[in-house]
Amino acid sequence: RFKYGDASSRRPWAMEDASPYLKRALAIFDQRPWYVSTDRWKIIWGATQVARIAGRNDDVLALVHRGIAEMPRLLTAWSSPLDEVQRLEVIAAARAAVDLGLSIGAHVDQPAAERWQLVLAWKGLVSRGVLESLQWLQQNRNVETQRLTEELQVIKARWSATVRSGADEPVLAAARQRREAVEQDLTARFTAATGSAPTAAAVTAALAADEVLVDFVTYGKVKDLTARDVQLEERLLAFVARRGASVVAVDLGPLEPITAAVTRFLQVGSRWTRPIAGADALVAAAGGELAKLVWAPLQPHVPDAARVVLCPESVISVVPFACLPGRAAGSFLLEEHEFTYVASPGDVLQRREFTARVAAASLLVVGDVDYGERRAAATEREGFRDFAPLPGSGAEIDAIASLFVAAHPESTSAPVVLRGAAASADGVGGGVAGKAFVHIATHGWFRGSRSLPDVGQRWLYLEARGKALPADAMAPGAAGGIALAGANGAQPGVGDGVLTVDELKRLDLSQCELAVLSACETGLGTISAGDGLLGLRRSLRLAGARRSLTSIWRVDDQATLRCMQSFYKGLWSSGRQPAAALREAQLAMLRAARADSGQALVGTWGAFVLEVR
Repeated sequence: RFKYGDASSRRPWAMEDASPYLKRALAIFDQRPWYVSTDRWKIIWGATQVARIAGRNDDVLALVHRGIAEMPRLLTAWSSPLDEVQRLEVIAAARAAVDLGLSIGAHVDQPAAERWQLVLAWKGLVSRGVLESLQWLQQNRNVETQRLTEELQVIKARWSATVRSGADEPVLAAARQRREAVEQDLTARFTAATGSAPTAAAVTAALAADEVLVDFVTYGKVKDLTARDVQLEERLLAFVARRGASVVAVDLGPLEPITAAVTRFLQVGSRWTRPIAGADALVAAAGGELAKLVWAPLQPHVPDAARVVLCPESVISVVPFACLPGRAAGSFLLEEHEFTYVASPGDVLQRREFTARVAAASLLVVGDVDYGERRAAATEREGFRDFAPLPGSGAEIDAIASLFVAAHPESTSAPVVLRGAAASADGVGGGVAGKAFVHIATHGWFRGSRSLPDVGQRWLYLEARGKALPADAMAPGAAGGIALAGANGAQPGVGDGVLTVDELKRLDLSQCELAVLSACETGLGTISAGDGLLGLRRSLRLAGARRSLTSIWRVDDQATLRCMQSFYKGLWSSGRQPAAALREAQLAMLRAARADSGQALVGTWGAFVLEVR
């Protein structure tokens, strides 16, 4: 009756008619807490809509929080923890509830900490489930789970190859169905819970005294809270948390001009790797425009914070904040703050102190890769890629291996160096296990999904899988990868010389303190609602790495060599924390650029960002 109204009179259902049925359904669910179904969430959402149109804001907020709190149980009932595509679809649809909760929260002046709690319960749900599942598989391997895992890896590789080759929808759907069947078989052998959502109080208490957390969230602001036809304005909101202080909510305004400013800044900032007249002025103008939108409103809340932890979302995920202009003319935020990134605010609860001597048991370095003969006419549509040699990467991995040996004379494990034909996907896959440090200097590549959910889809009810997004939407395996030996001219699939986003997260990085992808654009990915970027950075995190260092834009060989040498010297020889070592390396390059050319040359030092968990 709620969905279809009175069929006998052929009139559409009305909210006031639906109200008693919804109340009755909620009461039935309350009496049966063990019953988990998508119907449960739909009824909560329906009751939320009735309360919204009636103007009962307190009821709306209570129902929204209840609905988001139900999401972990709904995800468990909906799909396997390893089926990221299905789970990402559910989370994207549930963002409608977050939109409404944040809109009404601002309208009634709800305390910022309470509004933030809604975001904390929603962000990172999919990653938490996948991470727990992969950890379980690593810790509980037996003959059958090993067989299924290997079979899944083969299917995933073929799935990624199918997506990358631009196959038609029926072919993609069939490949996806095969993948889902094995995932269900594998995950039926265990139960992985996503645990309780982090609380605002716990996250705030976990911050250091000189540290501030900025959690960005994009949301659709409901223009008319009681209108039957919902219209949204995409906006960017930031929650600022500091130990011993109240959480502050800062509305940064419409998302569209921010997106345009991010695009302009990346185009300008990444370009200048050599002195060119007027370059600094262009970078300052583009950076100033972006900083005015996303940093100036936050500055009153972070004036004396030595360290800033950023939890980005949407286009903010690809902003290297250290490169934005500082207070003084010609300066950068790099000179005022130390920046680190987290995928979700709850990650600050899992952080642990980095101790170089304890972590310095072993090192794997990969570089100077033999990609094979180049194909002049190769196209991505054909499934081929074309990678040029990186001669500078050989010097890079040699320098890093030497630094490790010099800084750790007590280590009984010599660095493992993979180069040339030995720098293969199999070599990397077998070599990373047990390593505390993994450094890979090679080409990275990124390809966005062909179809992503738009704003309107968040306001649809969750329906059966047959009405889900197209088969390649948000496909994690299609988002990108890194090139290894034999990548040129190989057919996509198993043994193709490429480690895709999906294949990377199957690596065993459970002992890895720091993974570095010293390549172009390894910090990019496909934007998803509620789970950050679907890219290489996320794959390293899900594979178990505690920290990752990746790049936002294309990086110069020689500049990368200087940056990495300085970074590892600070990390291993001077005993700095990774974030401090990165900042010092970037500062050293900035000072050298100013001394040598009189320009900042942001493109040479600003690409790398550090993510921690």
